[in-house]
Amino acid sequence: MTRVVLTYARYGVPFWLIDSEARALEAYVLTAQEYSIALRASGSDPIAPPPFGDVALVPASLFR
Repeated sequence: MTRVVLTYARYGVPFWLIDSEARALEAYVLTAQEYSIALRASGSDPIAPPPFGDVALVPASLFR
């Protein structure tokens, strides 16, 4: 793990990764001392990635 991810884990911070080749967003959450993928999405359908359940994000809009 990178130093950044270890710091995030210490404080329970979720994070996102952008896969530019697949044009997808991956959202990770901390569960029982390790990160697991909570969401992988692409395309034009709105999603609500954690921890922002009230935010509608369209993954395709990240690659315009």
